Amino acid sequence: MGEDHEDLANQLFATATAMLEDALEIAVAGQAPLCPAPELADLALRLEAMTREISALAQSALVIARRQQAAESGGSASAG
Repeated sequence: MGEDHEDLANQLFATATAMLEDALEIAVAGQAPLCPAPELADLALRLEAMTREISALAQSALVIARRQQAAESGGSASAG
């Protein structure tokens, strides 16, 4: 693993951070008083989709980190 992989992991975290900020806006919008049920449902679906995408970014960063650890220790890594 080299600098390219570290840069990729950093980019994944930066993307996740930006998405978390967007997710926060969605969550705050869902707290609005008298928010109609259809809008709440839309916000909930958007929030759910965004959290799945953030989870995928985190899993990708984890794979990179584990491979880096394995390379540094001379062993093999599992993404498990």
